[in-house]
Amino acid sequence: MDKSTDNSSLCNAWRIQEDAAQLGFDWPDIQGVLDKIEEELGEIREALAAGDVAHARIELGDLLLASVNAARFLSVKPACALDDAAARFQDRFQLVKKHVEASDRSWENYSLEELETLWQRLKKVADKERDKRVDKGGVNQANCTLPIRE
Repeated sequence: MDKSTDNSSLCNAWRIQEDAAQLGFDWPDIQGVLDKIEEELGEIREALAAGDVAHARIELGDLLLASVNAARFLSVKPACALDDAAARFQDRFQLVKKHVEASDRSWENYSLEELETLWQRLKKVADKERDKRVDKGGVNQANCTLPIRE
């Protein structure tokens, strides 16, 4: 990743992990990263179960750092992956909003379960529409992917 052009938190996290990797402090493959992500998520759950929101916030930072490391292993810029996920969410949620607004019911009259069912149904529609407009690689391949890790 170009170290001279982006000072975002995501790029900083990438740089820190890349520097550690160059010194040999790295997982041999992405499975270690995925295990770390699961571990950090478990620590968030534990902190919340104990009512310790402050500790859960710290663990969230660790989860984000591990997620950036997953992006590094997948050779995708983390900001691009996040932007792509946000755009997918927005596309899907816009369809849900249109459906609810076109119905004879207000938002308050939908249960969370009904909205989730609607989300799952409309997600497929939104994704098909998006696939027509966007590269099938999941993110804008020209700007977001990096050379594959060796």
